Amino acid sequence: MKKSSGAAAKGPSVGRTVVFAEMVRGTSSSKIIASNDAGRCVLAEGSFLSEKFANLQVEAGCSRELVDAVTTATVKPRVILTIVLNGEVHFAYDDSEHVLKVNPVRQSRNSTAQAVAVNIRRLTVFRRHIRRGERSLSKVQLMFSPDWLQRGEPTDPLRRKLAAHLLDRHLASLAWQPDEATLELCRELLELRNEPDRLRRSLRAEGLAHQVLWAFVRHVDSLPLPETAESKVPPRALEPTARAIAWMEANLDQELSVEEVARASAMSVSALQRRFRRDTGMTVFEYLRGRRLDKVRDALRRGEVTVSEAAYLAGYNHTSNFITAFRRRHGSTPGELDVNDSRSL
Repeated sequence: MKKSSGAAAKGPSVGRTVVFAEMVRGTSSSKIIASNDAGRCVLAEGSFLSEKFANLQVEAGCSRELVDAVTTATVKPRVILTIVLNGEVHFAYDDSEHVLKVNPVRQSRNSTAQAVAVNIRRLTVFRRHIRRGERSLSKVQLMFSPDWLQRGEPTDPLRRKLAAHLLDRHLASLAWQPDEATLELCRELLELRNEPDRLRRSLRAEGLAHQVLWAFVRHVDSLPLPETAESKVPPRALEPTARAIAWMEANLDQELSVEEVARASAMSVSALQRRFRRDTGMTVFEYLRGRRLDKVRDALRRGEVTVSEAAYLAGYNHTSNFITAFRRRHGSTPGELDVNDSRSL
Protein backbone atom coordinates (compact mmCIF):
# COMPACT_ATOMS: atom_id res chain seq x y z
CA MET A 1 0.00 0.00 0.00
CA LYS A 2 1.37 3.37 -0.99
CA LYS A 3 1.17 5.76 1.94
CA SER A 4 3.05 8.79 3.15
CA SER A 5 2.73 10.47 6.50
CA GLY A 6 1.79 14.10 6.94
CA ALA A 7 0.55 16.39 9.68
CA ALA A 8 -3.18 17.14 9.62
CA ALA A 9 -4.65 20.36 10.94
CA LYS A 10 -7.28 20.03 13.64
CA GLY A 11 -10.72 21.46 13.12
CA PRO A 12 -14.46 20.82 13.26
CA SER A 13 -15.85 17.63 11.79
CA VAL A 14 -19.08 16.91 9.97
CA GLY A 15 -19.51 13.90 12.26
CA ARG A 16 -19.48 11.25 9.52
CA THR A 17 -16.89 8.59 8.76
CA VAL A 18 -18.00 8.69 5.12
CA VAL A 19 -19.05 11.94 3.46
CA PHE A 20 -20.67 12.27 0.04
CA ALA A 21 -19.57 15.54 -1.51
CA GLU A 22 -21.49 17.67 -3.95
CA MET A 23 -20.44 20.87 -5.66
CA VAL A 24 -22.85 23.82 -5.66
CA ARG A 25 -21.82 26.45 -8.14
CA GLY A 26 -22.24 30.15 -7.44
CA THR A 27 -21.75 33.30 -9.48
CA SER A 28 -18.24 34.14 -8.28
CA SER A 29 -17.28 31.02 -6.30
CA SER A 30 -18.47 27.50 -5.62
CA LYS A 31 -18.89 25.38 -2.51
CA ILE A 32 -18.34 21.69 -1.89
CA ILE A 33 -20.95 20.48 0.59
CA ALA A 34 -21.62 17.26 2.49
CA SER A 35 -24.83 16.00 0.93
CA ASN A 36 -25.41 13.37 3.64
CA ASP A 37 -24.97 15.83 6.51
CA ALA A 38 -28.18 17.25 7.96
CA GLY A 39 -26.77 20.77 7.94
CA ARG A 40 -25.22 20.31 4.46
CA CYS A 41 -21.87 21.34 5.95
CA VAL A 42 -19.57 23.30 3.62
CA LEU A 43 -16.40 21.23 3.22
CA ALA A 44 -14.47 23.58 0.94
CA GLU A 45 -14.98 26.65 -1.20
CA GLY A 46 -13.22 28.06 -4.22
CA SER A 47 -13.40 28.43 -7.98
CA PHE A 48 -13.25 25.56 -10.44
CA LEU A 49 -12.93 24.68 -14.12
CA SER A 50 -14.64 21.64 -15.63
CA GLU A 51 -14.44 20.79 -19.34
CA LYS A 52 -15.25 17.50 -21.05
CA PHE A 53 -14.11 16.65 -24.58
CA ALA A 54 -14.42 13.58 -26.78
CA ASN A 55 -11.53 11.65 -25.21
CA LEU A 56 -10.42 13.88 -22.37
CA GLN A 57 -11.89 15.49 -19.27
CA VAL A 58 -10.25 18.43 -17.49
CA GLU A 59 -10.90 19.43 -13.87
CA ALA A 60 -8.97 22.28 -12.24
CA GLY A 61 -9.51 24.48 -9.24
CA CYS A 62 -8.26 26.59 -6.38
CA SER A 63 -9.99 25.98 -3.06
CA ARG A 64 -9.73 26.32 0.70
CA GLU A 65 -10.68 23.35 2.87
CA LEU A 66 -12.83 24.26 5.88
CA VAL A 67 -13.27 21.03 7.89
CA ASP A 68 -11.64 17.67 8.53
CA ALA A 69 -13.52 14.94 6.68
CA VAL A 70 -13.18 11.96 4.34
CA THR A 71 -15.24 12.10 1.16
CA THR A 72 -16.01 9.05 -0.93
CA ALA A 73 -17.27 8.32 -4.42
CA THR A 74 -17.03 5.58 -7.01
CA VAL A 75 -14.83 5.99 -10.08
CA LYS A 76 -15.37 4.26 -13.40
CA PRO A 77 -12.44 2.87 -15.45
CA ARG A 78 -10.08 5.61 -16.65
CA VAL A 79 -6.60 7.02 -16.19
CA ILE A 80 -6.45 9.99 -13.81
CA LEU A 81 -3.45 12.32 -13.84
CA THR A 82 -3.41 14.64 -10.82
CA ILE A 83 -1.04 17.61 -10.62
CA VAL A 84 -0.84 19.72 -7.46
CA LEU A 85 0.55 23.24 -7.78
CA ASN A 86 -0.12 24.47 -4.26
CA GLY A 87 -1.09 22.82 -0.98
CA GLU A 88 -1.44 19.17 -0.06
CA VAL A 89 -3.90 16.46 -1.06
CA HIS A 90 -4.42 12.96 0.40
CA PHE A 91 -6.48 10.49 -1.62
CA ALA A 92 -6.91 6.78 -2.28
CA TYR A 93 -8.37 4.46 -4.90
CA ASP A 94 -9.52 1.36 -3.05
CA ASP A 95 -6.48 0.62 -0.87
CA SER A 96 -3.89 2.45 -3.00
CA GLU A 97 -3.11 5.67 -1.13
CA HIS A 98 -1.34 8.76 -2.44
CA VAL A 99 -0.13 12.05 -1.00
CA LEU A 100 0.83 14.98 -3.21
CA LYS A 101 2.39 17.91 -1.41
CA VAL A 102 4.00 21.17 -2.40
CA ASN A 103 6.40 22.72 0.07
CA PRO A 104 6.23 26.53 -0.29
CA VAL A 105 9.40 27.02 1.78
CA ARG A 106 11.78 25.16 -0.50
CA GLN A 107 12.64 27.14 -3.62
CA SER A 108 13.98 24.34 -5.77
CA ARG A 109 12.05 24.04 -9.02
CA ASN A 110 11.66 20.32 -8.42
CA SER A 111 9.77 20.91 -5.17
CA THR A 112 7.10 23.27 -6.52
CA ALA A 113 4.59 20.61 -7.59
CA GLN A 114 3.97 16.90 -7.64
CA ALA A 115 1.94 14.67 -9.90
CA VAL A 116 0.78 11.06 -10.14
CA ALA A 117 -1.10 9.09 -12.77
CA VAL A 118 -3.30 6.17 -11.69
CA ASN A 119 -4.82 3.56 -14.02
CA ILE A 120 -8.30 2.45 -12.91
CA ARG A 121 -9.46 -0.62 -14.82
CA ARG A 122 -12.65 -1.45 -12.91
CA LEU A 123 -15.19 0.30 -10.72
CA THR A 124 -13.20 1.62 -7.77
CA VAL A 125 -13.96 3.40 -4.50
CA PHE A 126 -12.29 6.81 -4.29
CA ARG A 127 -11.62 8.48 -0.93
CA ARG A 128 -10.18 11.92 -0.28
CA HIS A 129 -9.08 13.40 3.02
CA ILE A 130 -10.19 17.01 3.39
CA ARG A 131 -8.04 18.80 5.95
CA ARG A 132 -8.90 22.14 7.47
CA GLY A 133 -6.12 24.69 7.12
CA GLU A 134 -5.11 28.15 6.02
CA ARG A 135 -3.25 27.08 2.87
CA SER A 136 -5.18 26.91 -0.38
CA LEU A 137 -5.16 23.89 -2.66
CA SER A 138 -4.54 24.32 -6.39
CA LYS A 139 -4.63 21.29 -8.63
CA VAL A 140 -5.29 20.10 -12.17
CA GLN A 141 -6.68 16.70 -13.16
CA LEU A 142 -6.75 15.10 -16.60
CA MET A 143 -8.95 12.02 -17.08
CA PHE A 144 -9.06 9.79 -20.14
CA SER A 145 -9.63 6.22 -21.28
CA PRO A 146 -6.46 4.08 -21.43
CA ASP A 147 -7.56 2.95 -24.90
CA TRP A 148 -6.90 6.47 -26.10
CA LEU A 149 -3.15 5.88 -25.65
CA GLN A 150 -3.14 2.36 -27.06
CA ARG A 151 -2.94 3.32 -30.71
CA GLY A 152 -0.39 2.10 -33.20
CA GLU A 153 1.19 -1.34 -33.06
CA PRO A 154 1.56 -3.28 -29.77
CA THR A 155 5.28 -3.53 -30.51
CA ASP A 156 5.77 0.25 -30.80
CA PRO A 157 8.34 1.32 -28.15
CA LEU A 158 6.20 4.13 -26.68
CA ARG A 159 3.09 1.98 -26.46
CA ARG A 160 5.08 -0.79 -24.75
CA LYS A 161 6.44 1.66 -22.18
CA LEU A 162 2.99 3.09 -21.45
CA ALA A 163 1.65 -0.43 -20.98
CA ALA A 164 4.53 -1.60 -18.80
CA HIS A 165 4.63 1.46 -16.54
CA LEU A 166 0.92 2.27 -16.28
CA LEU A 167 -1.74 0.82 -18.56
CA ASP A 168 -1.40 -2.94 -18.05
CA ARG A 169 -2.43 -3.14 -14.38
CA HIS A 170 -5.36 -2.02 -12.28
CA LEU A 171 -4.30 0.73 -9.85
CA ALA A 172 -0.85 0.96 -11.39
CA SER A 173 0.52 4.41 -10.58
CA LEU A 174 3.38 6.50 -11.90
CA ALA A 175 4.78 9.50 -10.05
CA TRP A 176 5.90 12.46 -12.14
CA GLN A 177 7.67 15.74 -11.49
CA PRO A 178 6.59 18.18 -14.23
CA ASP A 179 9.15 20.70 -15.46
CA GLU A 180 8.60 24.43 -15.19
CA ALA A 181 7.18 24.72 -18.71
CA THR A 182 4.51 22.12 -17.90
CA LEU A 183 3.71 23.78 -14.58
CA GLU A 184 3.14 27.04 -16.45
CA LEU A 185 0.68 25.25 -18.74
CA CYS A 186 -1.16 24.06 -15.62
CA ARG A 187 -1.26 27.61 -14.24
CA GLU A 188 -2.76 28.77 -17.52
CA LEU A 189 -5.42 26.07 -17.18
CA LEU A 190 -6.23 27.31 -13.69
CA GLU A 191 -6.55 30.88 -14.94
CA LEU A 192 -9.29 29.77 -17.31
CA ARG A 193 -11.61 29.54 -14.28
CA ASN A 194 -12.06 33.28 -14.73
CA GLU A 195 -12.62 33.24 -18.50
CA PRO A 196 -16.25 34.35 -19.18
CA ASP A 197 -16.27 33.42 -22.88
CA ARG A 198 -17.34 29.77 -22.94
CA LEU A 199 -15.98 28.94 -26.42
CA ARG A 200 -12.62 30.59 -25.75
CA ARG A 201 -12.39 28.80 -22.39
CA SER A 202 -13.23 25.40 -23.88
CA LEU A 203 -10.88 25.65 -26.86
CA ARG A 204 -8.00 26.95 -24.78
CA ALA A 205 -8.53 24.32 -22.07
CA GLU A 206 -8.48 21.51 -24.63
CA GLY A 207 -5.27 22.76 -26.21
CA LEU A 208 -3.48 23.23 -22.88
CA ALA A 209 -4.63 19.83 -21.58
CA HIS A 210 -3.22 18.08 -24.63
CA GLN A 211 0.11 19.82 -24.11
CA VAL A 212 0.23 18.74 -20.45
CA LEU A 213 -0.66 15.18 -21.40
CA TRP A 214 2.02 15.13 -24.08
CA ALA A 215 4.59 16.29 -21.52
CA PHE A 216 3.59 13.34 -19.32
CA VAL A 217 3.82 10.91 -22.24
CA ARG A 218 7.30 12.27 -23.03
CA HIS A 219 8.24 11.52 -19.42
CA VAL A 220 7.07 7.91 -19.81
CA ASP A 221 8.99 7.66 -23.06
CA SER A 222 12.18 8.68 -21.21
CA LEU A 223 11.87 5.76 -18.79
CA PRO A 224 13.59 2.43 -19.42
CA LEU A 225 11.41 -0.47 -20.49
CA PRO A 226 11.27 -2.99 -17.61
CA GLU A 227 12.99 -6.25 -18.49
CA THR A 228 10.37 -8.33 -16.70
CA ALA A 229 6.78 -7.56 -15.90
CA GLU A 230 6.18 -6.42 -12.34
CA SER A 231 4.50 -9.07 -10.21
CA LYS A 232 0.84 -8.40 -9.76
CA VAL A 233 -0.12 -7.88 -6.13
CA PRO A 234 -3.84 -8.41 -5.51
CA PRO A 235 -5.50 -5.39 -3.88
CA ARG A 236 -6.54 -5.64 -0.27
CA ALA A 237 -10.19 -6.15 0.51
CA LEU A 238 -12.30 -3.03 0.93
CA GLU A 239 -13.82 -1.99 4.20
CA PRO A 240 -17.43 -3.24 4.58
CA THR A 241 -19.13 0.11 3.92
CA ALA A 242 -16.90 0.85 0.92
CA ARG A 243 -17.59 -2.67 -0.41
CA ALA A 244 -21.33 -2.12 -0.11
CA ILE A 245 -21.13 1.27 -1.85
CA ALA A 246 -19.07 -0.15 -4.73
CA TRP A 247 -21.55 -2.99 -5.30
CA MET A 248 -24.58 -0.68 -5.17
CA GLU A 249 -22.97 1.75 -7.61
CA ALA A 250 -22.35 -1.08 -10.05
CA ASN A 251 -26.01 -2.13 -9.83
CA LEU A 252 -27.92 1.14 -9.51
CA ASP A 253 -30.04 0.32 -12.55
CA GLN A 254 -31.37 -2.83 -10.85
CA GLU A 255 -34.09 -3.28 -8.24
CA LEU A 256 -32.02 -3.82 -5.10
CA SER A 257 -33.00 -4.98 -1.64
CA VAL A 258 -31.08 -4.56 1.59
CA GLU A 259 -30.76 -8.35 1.73
CA GLU A 260 -29.04 -8.41 -1.67
CA VAL A 261 -26.62 -5.64 -0.67
CA ALA A 262 -25.80 -7.47 2.56
CA ARG A 263 -25.19 -10.73 0.74
CA ALA A 264 -22.92 -9.05 -1.84
CA SER A 265 -21.01 -7.33 0.99
CA ALA A 266 -20.56 -10.55 2.98
CA MET A 267 -22.47 -9.17 5.98
CA SER A 268 -25.70 -9.85 7.77
CA VAL A 269 -28.51 -7.36 7.18
CA SER A 270 -28.25 -6.04 10.74
CA ALA A 271 -24.46 -5.63 10.51
CA LEU A 272 -24.76 -3.85 7.18
CA GLN A 273 -27.42 -1.44 8.42
CA ARG A 274 -25.50 -0.73 11.62
CA ARG A 275 -22.16 -0.10 9.89
CA PHE A 276 -23.67 1.88 7.03
CA ARG A 277 -25.61 4.24 9.28
CA ARG A 278 -22.60 4.67 11.58
CA ASP A 279 -20.29 5.55 8.67
CA THR A 280 -22.60 7.61 6.47
CA GLY A 281 -25.43 8.84 8.69
CA MET A 282 -28.05 7.29 6.42
CA THR A 283 -29.64 3.93 5.74
CA VAL A 284 -28.86 1.75 2.74
CA PHE A 285 -32.27 2.59 1.28
CA GLU A 286 -31.66 6.32 1.71
CA TYR A 287 -28.32 6.00 -0.06
CA LEU A 288 -29.88 4.16 -3.00
CA ARG A 289 -32.74 6.63 -3.30
CA GLY A 290 -30.33 9.59 -3.16
CA ARG A 291 -27.96 8.19 -5.77
CA ARG A 292 -30.84 7.49 -8.13
CA LEU A 293 -31.92 11.10 -7.68
CA ASP A 294 -28.39 12.09 -8.68
CA LYS A 295 -28.49 9.94 -11.82
CA VAL A 296 -31.86 11.22 -13.03
CA ARG A 297 -30.71 14.79 -12.34
CA ASP A 298 -27.91 14.28 -14.85
CA ALA A 299 -30.31 12.71 -17.35
CA LEU A 300 -32.74 15.63 -16.91
CA ARG A 301 -29.95 18.15 -17.44
CA ARG A 302 -29.01 16.45 -20.71
CA GLY A 303 -32.66 16.40 -21.82
CA GLU A 304 -32.75 12.60 -22.06
CA VAL A 305 -35.88 12.07 -19.91
CA THR A 306 -39.03 13.92 -18.89
CA VAL A 307 -39.85 14.69 -15.27
CA SER A 308 -42.37 11.83 -15.19
CA GLU A 309 -39.81 9.39 -16.60
CA ALA A 310 -37.22 10.62 -14.10
CA ALA A 311 -39.66 10.04 -11.24
CA TYR A 312 -40.21 6.45 -12.37
CA LEU A 313 -36.49 5.76 -12.80
CA ALA A 314 -35.80 7.13 -9.32
CA GLY A 315 -38.42 4.82 -7.81
CA TYR A 316 -41.28 7.27 -7.21
CA ASN A 317 -44.87 6.46 -8.12
CA HIS A 318 -46.03 10.07 -7.87
CA THR A 319 -44.33 12.98 -9.63
CA SER A 320 -45.16 15.37 -6.78
CA ASN A 321 -43.29 13.19 -4.29
CA PHE A 322 -40.36 13.00 -6.69
CA ILE A 323 -40.19 16.79 -7.08
CA THR A 324 -40.28 17.24 -3.29
CA ALA A 325 -37.45 14.72 -2.78
CA PHE A 326 -35.49 16.22 -5.68
CA ARG A 327 -35.70 19.70 -4.18
CA ARG A 328 -34.70 18.40 -0.76
CA ARG A 329 -31.58 16.73 -2.13
CA HIS A 330 -30.47 19.20 -4.80
CA GLY A 331 -31.89 22.48 -3.56
CA SER A 332 -33.96 23.08 -6.70
CA THR A 333 -36.80 21.53 -8.67
CA PRO A 334 -36.10 19.66 -11.92
CA GLY A 335 -37.28 22.71 -13.87
CA GLU A 336 -34.70 24.94 -12.15
CA LEU A 337 -31.65 22.84 -13.01
CA ASP A 338 -30.33 25.31 -15.57
CA VAL A 339 -30.50 28.07 -12.92
CA ASN A 340 -29.18 26.22 -9.86
CA ASP A 341 -26.62 23.92 -11.41
CA SER A 342 -24.82 21.49 -9.11
CA ARG A 343 -22.46 18.63 -9.73
CA SER A 344 -21.66 15.58 -7.65
CA LEU A 345 -17.95 15.00 -7.12
